[in-house]
Amino acid sequence: MFNSIFKQPKTKKFDYRPQYYDADKEELERKRKLIDNNNDKTQASMHARKSLRNEFAANREGSRIMASKNQKWRILVIAAVLLVVCYLIITAIDKIL
Repeated sequence: MFNSIFKQPKTKKFDYRPQYYDADKEELERKRKLIDNNNDKTQASMHARKSLRNEFAANREGSRIMASKNQKWRILVIAAVLLVVCYLIITAIDKIL
């Protein structure tokens, strides 16, 4: 009688194994299947990517040169404006004193 009152119940055991979803692994498997099935198409797309990458790199270099020229002009204009403002302040101070 006393034995059954103080006795703890045994824990239940389950045969559960969690399954994890790995998006990176599935993406890698999808890419491998694509390469295996369409090897020729993949090589053509790689060539297109390389040419596209080279085209973008060339355009980027051109835009950097233009940005550099624009930046130089902007700095010159800002310096000129600051010089004019400083000159006006100095002449105004001389008139006051």
